[in-house]
Amino acid sequence: MRKMLVLLVLAGCAHEIEGPELSVEEETVAVCGNQEATVRLRGSGLSPMVVDGATDDPKVKLPEVCLVRDGAEPVCIPEEDVTWVSQNEIELTVRPDLMLEPGDYEVIVTNPDGTEARGRATLRVVGEGPILFWVDPPVVYSGIATQVTLFGANLGDDIEEVGIRAEDGTETTLDFRVEGDRANKLSAIVPAGTAAGTYDVFVTNAEGCITELPDGLTVTDSLTLEVSGIDPSFGWSERATPVTISGSGFVSLPRAYLNPATPSADTVASALASVAFVGASRLTAVVPEGLPVDTYDLIVVNPDGAVGLVEDAFLVTADPPPEVDNVSPSFLDNDTDKMVTIDGASFRDPSVSITCRLPDGTTMTLDGTVSDATADSIAATLPVRGLPAGTVCVLRVTNSDGSYEDYSAIGISNPASNIAPFEEGTELTTARRALALATGRATRAARFLHAIGGDDGTTAGALATVESSPVDIFGEPGEWFEQPVRLPAPRTMAGAVTIGRFLYLVGGNDGSGSTGAVSRAEVLDPLDAPEITDVGARQGMGDGLGAGVWYYRVSAVMADDDPNNPGGETLPSDAVALNLPDSLADTVVITLYWDPVPGAKGYRVYRSPEPDQPVGATRLVAEIDDGATTSYEEVSGTADGPPPLPLGATGVWMDMPELGAAREGPGVALAQDPADALTWHVYALGGRDAGAELDSWERLTVTVEADGTHAVGTWTTGATALSAPRAELGAWSVSHEDAIGVPVGTTYVYAGGGDGSSNVEVAEVQEGGDLSAWTLVDAMSPPRSGYAAVAGADFLFAFGGQGGGPSDGGVSAEIDPPPDLVNWNNEGERMTVPRHLCGGVIESAFIYVVGGQTTGGPTTSTERTVL
Repeated sequence: MRKMLVLLVLAGCAHEIEGPELSVEEETVAVCGNQEATVRLRGSGLSPMVVDGATDDPKVKLPEVCLVRDGAEPVCIPEEDVTWVSQNEIELTVRPDLMLEPGDYEVIVTNPDGTEARGRATLRVVGEGPILFWVDPPVVYSGIATQVTLFGANLGDDIEEVGIRAEDGTETTLDFRVEGDRANKLSAIVPAGTAAGTYDVFVTNAEGCITELPDGLTVTDSLTLEVSGIDPSFGWSERATPVTISGSGFVSLPRAYLNPATPSADTVASALASVAFVGASRLTAVVPEGLPVDTYDLIVVNPDGAVGLVEDAFLVTADPPPEVDNVSPSFLDNDTDKMVTIDGASFRDPSVSITCRLPDGTTMTLDGTVSDATADSIAATLPVRGLPAGTVCVLRVTNSDGSYEDYSAIGISNPASNIAPFEEGTELTTARRALALATGRATRAARFLHAIGGDDGTTAGALATVESSPVDIFGEPGEWFEQPVRLPAPRTMAGAVTIGRFLYLVGGNDGSGSTGAVSRAEVLDPLDAPEITDVGARQGMGDGLGAGVWYYRVSAVMADDDPNNPGGETLPSDAVALNLPDSLADTVVITLYWDPVPGAKGYRVYRSPEPDQPVGATRLVAEIDDGATTSYEEVSGTADGPPPLPLGATGVWMDMPELGAAREGPGVALAQDPADALTWHVYALGGRDAGAELDSWERLTVTVEADGTHAVGTWTTGATALSAPRAELGAWSVSHEDAIGVPVGTTYVYAGGGDGSSNVEVAEVQEGGDLSAWTLVDAMSPPRSGYAAVAGADFLFAFGGQGGGPSDGGVSAEIDPPPDLVNWNNEGERMTVPRHLCGGVIESAFIYVVGGQTTGGPTTSTERTVL
């Protein structure tokens, strides 16, 4: 502020500037209580006084200005905020820290000599004016009309104007609307064709209070960013669609928009939600639901002003995309083109193609032929003739509107149905012998392997940890990561099955002996996470965030009686990014708001520890122990806690009804009830208790309720025992999906050889879950135990575990005619390492064999082959 001081040096005394009698003009001046304002008072006799004039440090004492409202104690303007201009004029700086309530204040001016003027000038505080903190995005592309969001405070229904001001002073008024009911943000439209340049952004309310954000918006007209595409390239108008955007040159944090390919004069680009910076070549985002059916261009804008465009990049459909649940058969010989049946939903005039990865790593896409189709089933011929054995194909069903779904996967073999050679996979984080291996999906596309428990080479060294690996659409495993949630107690020599979203761990050894314990955990659903719905801000006093990009996420902590995840944490929300400019460093205090999660007893808030770190760096900054609280204000928090749960994480492991007998090393299988598709039966066959092998078996019935929860019964002991006691045996469940000769609706359970007997026997699942009498089929020779047992493509398979020790060999038995077996034959292909007490499972047409005991001890190695 300009400060004009007149200094008269008079010898040895104080001296008042002579002038007319003190008075001020009658005037009412309006100010906004939360904004700094300069007020000019006019009058006469406004006289400072020089004091200590005879010293080396003379001073000028200025007139005192105080404000009085309704007889209350006066509020005086600090001397440093009073500027004497002349005897007829002084200037005051009225600052927010005076904490003036709305209303009229009498202005009292007192000269240093004690003379006073009052009763004429009035300062009217009209309430809090708008405050503007930042504009999101700060850079827009002039080729489209873009909706920007203005964040601040006091941005309610009394806002009358929003505009931008160019460097030459030209102002453009923007169409705007108030967003939400917290008066913390506005949305405004920057019209297409706005000249490139940097603009100040201003907001004015009905009382004339104005706020400005200097250089708050940049408009660019150049396409300088490479954007190659978006996957998937379509979405249903009634559902939000997670997408991945690829390109090069992305910097944190871009914004992404969809703009109709045939725009009208009123077209506004729709911003994608939850944009996250994965790297310079990849972003993730969410296309919001509710977009009109149309084809859209994709625009990506970097914060440095670089813009990329992909025309006709995304399709919004009126109808749901197809869903593929099963392809039968899913293992095809390459001697001729093959007919398959595709089951699912929402098929509409579909076409079929396969994208195949050959053993040499090359890929090709081939069109199939649809011979018949209904809304939930397709009969098609796939052109697999001549494809090399070991090829894996992803099937795509495409509807007439362009929407599609990919199904993983279909394996290709030679006419002898031999499996392909094993390939090494990614290594476990912990060597595990006698682990339980299961599959579990966080979404239809997010597939995971879960290695549960196991031991360090002896049952006394049983492990309570669990680790998981993502699996891509071509079966390629990702890096294993340890699950944040551990088992309730160590467990080895157990079995596991998956029902819907839930992993069931059955029996085993807890490190001190055989156990009948059964545990269950949910593979967490991203859709159960909280949704951050709003971000508020207020002026801080040095306790706000610094400049840069900050990420926030919120998870829920479920109630202790939650049926799926009692006392456990959900996955976190999509990340919300805040990009604070340098001008706002340490001056903005952020408040997050989110929708409540039914059944939550509290929430956890995660934030970047430092600005400009990737979204994956978020750490716990606050815990809220009240499920009714759905907001969090950040005041000098330290984000140094653990990270949020990753995709693929499980909830807590719950105790389930115990087995009737302790069973170490049981064979565990799962079958659907033949009369009820929502009812499943878990079978625990044989095993060992107190060192003695068992010939008994038990079953547990689980019913999937309409809300996805599980109604769990109690274990029932089977009436007919196995032909011989045994432990460390394999158990297979075989339905039409696994062997085409098995009638639809029929399921067989096979009990394999193990420690104690080489017998193999089979029983049919009856309505209600009981099994028919066991029937002996071809026995295993040589004897096997502790092997990986999987079924598919008309075969039972067993890998490793021969003669009570590690083996790299494998055998298979063809199911023909069901349920009979045609011998156990050597597979020919050998595993990469010998294994005993290893885990085996099928996911996406691949056989995975994990961990186990090798000749040198427990191993971290894994491997896979195409089924």
